[in-house]
Amino acid sequence: MYGWWHSLAVVTLLAPTVYTANIIPKNERCVTAVYTALNYVSFIGEPKAGLWLARCQNSLKVTSIYAGAEIYCDEKERAAGFAQLNTLCQESANVGLIPRQNVAENLTKESIEQMRRVEFGEVPRNGQLDYPVLLSTAYYNRTFRTIVGFLRTLAQTQQGCEKKES
Repeated sequence: MYGWWHSLAVVTLLAPTVYTANIIPKNERCVTAVYTALNYVSFIGEPKAGLWLARCQNSLKVTSIYAGAEIYCDEKERAAGFAQLNTLCQESANVGLIPRQNVAENLTKESIEQMRRVEFGEVPRNGQLDYPVLLSTAYYNRTFRTIVGFLRTLAQTQQGCEKKES
């Protein structure tokens, strides 16, 4: 299904977020998993460079992030996760996250149910979609578990380093 390269790629994309925030609180991990997984889906209108600009200002990607969070995250996780994402948008790209109300017409229950569900690697990176998508459950779960595993390993490594310094 997914290879080790998926986990490595997720960790590589996640590392700047972890560095910036030191660690991702539990209530922010759900939204983080959604936007991290969507890094592998390209949409029309994304800049050639600038991960954060696309993540924060491309209406198709942002709609997909909101839709995924609506499906996979509870209300408290969405509130915390989108606050964190907006802060990272401001710090990393000097822009805010497109507000949910700006794309709300595409986030009705009916609209989300009609969205194409995508698996990891299903959409070629050079193929740009002109519509929002929803992550498959398997793709979301894999990304979420990778983030949790990475954070657990990071915490264990930090504990090991602290013990050596003592």
